[in-house]
Amino acid sequence: MKTILRFTLYSCGLMAALFALDMVIFSQPDQSGREVYGYLSILISLSFVFFGIRAYRNIECQGSITFFKALGIGVLITLLPAILFGVYNVIYMEVIEPDFAEQYFQAAVEQIKLDYSGAELDAKLEEMSTNKALFMSPVFNFFLMSITVFLIGVVVSVISAVTLKKA
Repeated sequence: MKTILRFTLYSCGLMAALFALDMVIFSQPDQSGREVYGYLSILISLSFVFFGIRAYRNIECQGSITFFKALGIGVLITLLPAILFGVYNVIYMEVIEPDFAEQYFQAAVEQIKLDYSGAELDAKLEEMSTNKALFMSPVFNFFLMSITVFLIGVVVSVISAVTLKKA
């Protein structure tokens, strides 16, 4: 359990550092590249899933681990970073940059205006307006971001488990 906790904390620490860096890099109004940086930061932070499974296999399982045991370890390492990212996202949108959701919405509206016209544009804008309150909800954002990181972590866990399993 100590190995799992150690690599969970490594993942959380790196994620916090990368998202602190995010606020420095993307402090200007032009946000292009921010989404790519965000997903890369999540993937890099979740690389500790691989290292955690490997350490667990080598230290606590004497070099042998099954796929499902490795998958379970990876999922456990993923849980806290997923929750941390959900909390970070709420704090970011509610405290650090409270206008972010509105700015993001307006940018999406402008993009849709470039992609659609006529009745199709009106339908897309109506759909966006209907969903706007949901996407600006802190609770929804917490769950959406936590689940996103968790699902990425599950994929990393599966890949790591396949790579590291030794019967």
